[in-house]
Amino acid sequence: MQRSRYVCFTAFAGALTLAAGVAHGSAALPDGFTAQDIGKVKAGDTSITGTGDTAVWTLTSQGGDIQNKGDIFRFVSHDLAGNGGITARVLSQTGGAKGGWSKSGVMIRQSIDPGSVMDTMNFSFTGAKQAAPMLEVLHRDKAANNPAGYGVAAHDPATGPIWLRAQRVGTDYQLLRSDNGKDWQKVDDRALTIDATAPVVAGITTSSGNATDPPTVATFDNVSVSADIIQPDIVPGPGPIEVLPGNGQVLLTFPTMANAAGYNIYRQEAGSKTPAVLITQQPDPYGWFVDTGLTNGTNYIYSVSTVSTSLADPTKTVESAPGTLSQVLATPQLPVAGLTSIDIGTMTPGTTTMDDKGVLTITASGVDIWNASDSFRLAGTTATGDYSLTAKLIEKPSKGAGNTEAWVKAGVMIRESLDPAARAVMVAGTSGNGVAFQYRQTYNTAGASDVSQQGTKDSATTYPQWLRLSRQGDSITGFQSSDGTTWTQTGPPAVLPGLAAETIAGLAVTSHKDGKLGTGKFDATSLRFGAPYTAPAAAPPKP
Repeated sequence: MQRSRYVCFTAFAGALTLAAGVAHGSAALPDGFTAQDIGKVKAGDTSITGTGDTAVWTLTSQGGDIQNKGDIFRFVSHDLAGNGGITARVLSQTGGAKGGWSKSGVMIRQSIDPGSVMDTMNFSFTGAKQAAPMLEVLHRDKAANNPAGYGVAAHDPATGPIWLRAQRVGTDYQLLRSDNGKDWQKVDDRALTIDATAPVVAGITTSSGNATDPPTVATFDNVSVSADIIQPDIVPGPGPIEVLPGNGQVLLTFPTMANAAGYNIYRQEAGSKTPAVLITQQPDPYGWFVDTGLTNGTNYIYSVSTVSTSLADPTKTVESAPGTLSQVLATPQLPVAGLTSIDIGTMTPGTTTMDDKGVLTITASGVDIWNASDSFRLAGTTATGDYSLTAKLIEKPSKGAGNTEAWVKAGVMIRESLDPAARAVMVAGTSGNGVAFQYRQTYNTAGASDVSQQGTKDSATTYPQWLRLSRQGDSITGFQSSDGTTWTQTGPPAVLPGLAAETIAGLAVTSHKDGKLGTGKFDATSLRFGAPYTAPAAAPPKP
């Protein structure tokens, strides 16, 4: 499989190297543990020196990989009847495939069948095809399928060793890591298709990566299978972060979390190789922060980590890595055409410019304005009460280089907040699907909550095209017009119960392909906020 290289911690400077001190003699496996080769292992072995938590377990494996439709590795396991998990500290790893991806770690699997459903996290060694050591997360949710997974940087600091845990709570499977065995951070959490009442096997793993290079030899200590569930005290950074750019400054707001001692906020120029810098002198406890003295027009990436009290040493604190929602892009600016531009749900900066003819051009990236979370560029402002918003879309939304999407969208939007998952309504022209009236009825949900109504089809849509949204209470209606005078309603209104009195309204553009761009061009002079609009009643039929 192709492994992603998303890195969320400082990478190892080198492999784990702590000496295991394995003697020639070995003790028998503790009661309940079984050592076995899974799949066609060329050579496998297990030995133990010492007893109790300090006993050093040495696993040797030469063969294939934990990959493909059937795994090949050395497995020392224990039955797990219900909830619980396997904990182990990886001390060292040597040998293995010269290309990299030899690995040692913890695993829970449905059975010892090579193609079993499973969840695992392993320290993975460097090589010709792997530049840095990693923790590799792998999960197989259907028997005999190629497992899915990804890598995260393995350790900070880079001196080792590292504690790993895989645990099961019903059908939920969690992978955790720790530097000291007391402060734990969750790395992955997912549901697997294993009956919650069925027994599973939990254990430690070693795999060499291939059958031709030397075997992998890994050492572990503190190996245990238990029925307890570890609750991580190192929690991800809070999210989502909302930003409000201003003149030379950015306001960040984010939800606070229970038991947090505060939050560290980091800033980095987008695209810069210079590491992010800490901009809070001490952990911020408030859930908001204003960053000042910035350069207008410069794109900044902000990240927020959670600081909490260490369980290992209450006089010290531990810091999380930013969570998936605790990073955001912001550009300090003077408003353009009275609108503030914000990239929401994407790390690819967009642009908003206006020429001397009043053409307002918004270029944006983003996955889509749809599903449970939006990803787009908004040029907007706040609006209160009932109103209508009108804008003239000068031409069909265009696709940037490498973008072949037919759902590049550009239009007018009303949304409840800057949260990517907020309830929102939009009427937009598209790059290949005509005019669409779309909305999310319920916060942070997809499926039945998302509604799309067709305006004119692509073949019948001419440009320029005027677009309008009209809010009256909890109801927002979409309209389109080919001349700015005669309006056609784009289907039934969107009804958002309990819609806040103050909303955010403006122009929205998404490329429908994150990392690529799409463009919408508007006539700035046509942008109007006015009284709610109601389409004229149809003339009664003649007698």
